[in-house]
Amino acid sequence: MNQPLATASSVSIVIPAYNSSAFLPAAIESVLAQTYRDGEIEIVVVDDGSPDDIKAVCDRYPTVKYVYQTNQGVLAARNQGIEVSCGSLLIFLDGDDCLLPEAVEIGVDCLKEHPEAGFVFGRYVFKAINPDGSYTIQKLFEEPPPIASYTTILALQHNIQCATAICRREAIESVGRFSLQQEDMNLFLSIARQYPIFFHDRAVSEYRYHGDNISSKSAKMLASTLQTLELEWEYIRQTGDL
Repeated sequence: MNQPLATASSVSIVIPAYNSSAFLPAAIESVLAQTYRDGEIEIVVVDDGSPDDIKAVCDRYPTVKYVYQTNQGVLAARNQGIEVSCGSLLIFLDGDDCLLPEAVEIGVDCLKEHPEAGFVFGRYVFKAINPDGSYTIQKLFEEPPPIASYTTILALQHNIQCATAICRREAIESVGRFSLQQEDMNLFLSIARQYPIFFHDRAVSEYRYHGDNISSKSAKMLASTLQTLELEWEYIRQTGDL
């Protein structure tokens, strides 16, 4: 399975959206502002049965592909985005987060340098948005090891936030896309079991906290960490070490 994969450089950015109409324009515009020029960038917004008007936001951007589904959750929305998108490479950006301007360019260049990798990923920064519109940016986490693998993810030495990773479509399809019974980390672990992965140590996304999402994002991060720890324990039980 470690044969070099396709090097085509069309990129699809899949944005699941639920109750994020206030922040979705910033997410879309962060994609439109990318410095990447060596291939096409496709933006796919999947409206997960949101009660706010996601379509009205998307209608303001002629190049955005809008898709509606009944409310099934973020993982089902990402899978729907995979289904309708065309890019050979994919990034999954939440509707209230943003990519930094060089994110796609950095990711594609890194994949060209590592054609055997199923995905490559970098760092993210926390952006806390205050009620008055001001914000603070903070870089967190200790220095991770330079070489990433299945075991470094299991050991929580590499913390992967979805938008920091750019994945090859072949790798995603080979593991069956996102499992609706797992957290999103399961996709990256599944790919890392079958393919080399690479950490490029560049900040490529903003993970945004604001009054409407602090509790949900904290719960999501905790659930992802707990799932990873459960998988780590199972790995130790089966292999005897980490």
